[in-house]
Amino acid sequence: MKDVLKIFALGGLGEFGKNFLVVCQGQDAIILDCGAQFSDGRNPGLDIIIPDFTPALDESLIIHGLLLTHAHEDHIGSVPYFLHKRNVPVYGSKFTQALVSHKCREFFHRIKLTYEVIDEHQAFDVGPFHITPVAMAHSIPEALAFFVDTKLGTLFHTGDFKIDPGPADGRFTDLEKIATVASEKKMLLLTSDSTNVLVPGHSRAETSIIEGLQKAFEQTKGKLVITSFSSHIPRIYQVCQLAHKNNRKVLLMGRSILQNVETAKQLGHMNVPEKIFVDEEQASKLPPHELLIIATGTQAEPRAALSKMVFGQIKGITLGEGDLVVYSSRAIPGHERSIYHMINHIYRLGAQAWTWEDERVHVSGHGYKEDLATIIKTIRPKYMVPVHGELKMLKEHQKLAISCGVKSQNTFFMENGDVLEIDHEGANITHRLELSPKLVDQGMLVDLAATYLKDRKKISTQGTIIIVLTVDKDGLELLHDPVVIEYGFIEEGHSKELIEEIQDQVERELFKLSKKPFHGDLDQQVRMWVSRTCRNVINRKPVIVPIIIDA
Repeated sequence: MKDVLKIFALGGLGEFGKNFLVVCQGQDAIILDCGAQFSDGRNPGLDIIIPDFTPALDESLIIHGLLLTHAHEDHIGSVPYFLHKRNVPVYGSKFTQALVSHKCREFFHRIKLTYEVIDEHQAFDVGPFHITPVAMAHSIPEALAFFVDTKLGTLFHTGDFKIDPGPADGRFTDLEKIATVASEKKMLLLTSDSTNVLVPGHSRAETSIIEGLQKAFEQTKGKLVITSFSSHIPRIYQVCQLAHKNNRKVLLMGRSILQNVETAKQLGHMNVPEKIFVDEEQASKLPPHELLIIATGTQAEPRAALSKMVFGQIKGITLGEGDLVVYSSRAIPGHERSIYHMINHIYRLGAQAWTWEDERVHVSGHGYKEDLATIIKTIRPKYMVPVHGELKMLKEHQKLAISCGVKSQNTFFMENGDVLEIDHEGANITHRLELSPKLVDQGMLVDLAATYLKDRKKISTQGTIIIVLTVDKDGLELLHDPVVIEYGFIEEGHSKELIEEIQDQVERELFKLSKKPFHGDLDQQVRMWVSRTCRNVINRKPVIVPIIIDA
């Protein structure tokens, strides 16, 4: 039997989130990352989206381990859901272990987590695969890349990274090790982060934002609020250092930021005086100019700390004249409207807001185009697959690889489910797996095509009408006027007209129906009558909920 290496992604290609890459050598396999994706406006009311694990649950596949590059949600968010289906050993750094362990403890089902902490200075084996970890700079502690030795050659998977000329935590991408290991091995395949391939030049240093943040401290006469991703420990560390320098106490707000900072302290990633931290009660008694708040809620999430503060839901902590809110983050596509709605409210309160567009208060954790080119030129792979990005980014990364010397026919523009097969004769995308990502709705896994999801989307755009009919149980005579309640789709001035039209239409139709034997579904009849009326009066198709009471 000839040696064949198969590579396929169940998420992360043509999208941000759900990163899940499977590497197969015969029946032996490993998985690189197991992420989730935050739901957006297309799926209202839902929590997260996770990959369709079906191909990785195939019993003929021997999965020797799940290797995690770092602890961002798009790389670890679906770990408990996968382990519940198929429990395999998990490998990652200490910081990643802490966040994954917490996630598994909070999961709806009991999971026995088998976790192996990676020493980034030591190579190790996972089944027949020999793994060499590499330290990478990113916007979270202890990010890793992996060299994976196979029978056909070595794969290098970057994970998320940047070549940071000035990391806040002193963690550089280890280019020297990458070059040394690559020179010693037969470099078969590169799978590399495509996020910022469209941004020319080299990425900016994490420490380059200190000047912009210091400006915020100097110009703010009241409370200073900085919102950042809760896992961005290097950013939080810099902000805490500046708070200490500027004689402000620090209030951490948000469950995830409290948890992550505590973990970072325990692992030596937050070397700041403990005395600078205060709790909410202590913070409420401080003069505004002596307080810095670091809060979750960069994407205007309703349950996050920043949202609660802005909308007056936190006792003793409010915003007003002289206060400044700094968004030390970027807007994830799909969240822009919610963020600017919140910023508008901040200004209504008399406070001000700075965003990533106003001042240099944010820098990306992903490498720019020249960073990506450096990796390609250092690895010099035979084959290249761009990962982690929208389709345009993957295509541009493919072009970049060709310009860096990878043969055009050896670069592959892949989408989720595409299976790349490599053997001694060459490489080809042989087929595509059918995938159906799952939505998580209060702990339940729901197929994207589920009927009630369609109803939920319809409610969000078309509204809802509830109609209550009290009828004689021995016939179809109305005992009371129909009660009609509408939600979420019509201006108040037109509401009365529509409700009266529905009531009249239903009364007429019921009267006609009562004059002859009827053995059908009354609920369905009412839906049809109301739907027709709505279409004629307001040209919409709301979700209609009939409630029939037999008296």
